[in-house]
Amino acid sequence: MEDAKHPRLILHEFLSLDECKELEFIHKSSSTSQRLLHHSLSSHRYELSHFIIPFVPIREKVEEFFGC
Repeated sequence: MEDAKHPRLILHEFLSLDECKELEFIHKSSSTSQRLLHHSLSSHRYELSHFIIPFVPIREKVEEFFGC
């Protein structure tokens, strides 16, 4: 069987352990799917807006890495 290339880019140590724990906490405490979280944030429903703050530095890292 031919080795298939993994469809995802895996970046080891891209996020700190604290950032990972923060994202895990958000996921568990939101008790919702990522689609609902995204929809709530993008549609200006503010009951989940406080969850966006930890994503700011992560987004900046991703933009820098991919040259966005």
